[in-house]
Amino acid sequence: MFPLGTENARHPHTSHKTIGEKMENLHHEYVYLDGTWVKGEKLVQMAIHAGSIVAAEHYMCAYLLNAVINGDKGAIGHLNEVRRAYGMRPIPFTGEEETRSGRVSPKAVMAREKYQGMTVEQREAALREGLKTLHDTRGELFTSKVDWSGIFLVIRDRLDGKVRKSAFYELTSRIVPQGWPQELMASANTLSNFAHYVGYEDRQEAYYDMEHNPWRDLCNAFWEILEEQILTGN
Repeated sequence: MFPLGTENARHPHTSHKTIGEKMENLHHEYVYLDGTWVKGEKLVQMAIHAGSIVAAEHYMCAYLLNAVINGDKGAIGHLNEVRRAYGMRPIPFTGEEETRSGRVSPKAVMAREKYQGMTVEQREAALREGLKTLHDTRGELFTSKVDWSGIFLVIRDRLDGKVRKSAFYELTSRIVPQGWPQELMASANTLSNFAHYVGYEDRQEAYYDMEHNPWRDLCNAFWEILEEQILTGN
């Protein structure tokens, strides 16, 4: 059985590969779960949005078994993403892939844990102040409504893995700073064009692991501001 949607797939660079090579590549990219094959990145997102760490463990056991078979040390980084989404401490690991992406930065871990311990009002106040600082100091990075996508990515990948695009508009209405330009106000369909800006291969990646993140500078600046603000209270 092949992963769903792959049995008819064709790629100009893989047309001359043997069946064995193709199967090996599939086993690296897809994980066998409950009778079907699921892309590894998708399985991580399923775990993050499972609703509880108990439910998430079902997905992660399959993911980690596949990682053991393929010798994928980077899987620990994805496991830590799931653990952080449920307010759990990450498993200490300083592999090359983890260091590259910044997943185990002590400051980032501390900021996320502190944020997770805040009340809803405190979280929204922190995001509001972060947006104000971003506008006042790096306003050139946020010049269009579509730039809210970068804000969404930072919140999702750094602070709250359970935030949904469908509910993000309501959040923006509560965290927008006083005096925010009217032309930069989010609307109900602000994130609807996300797929037009982000390639398929990057849509399941954290913003800091995307090959082509159109909001890279915005994400980095906003997270730098938020991280410092959350940790220092300033």
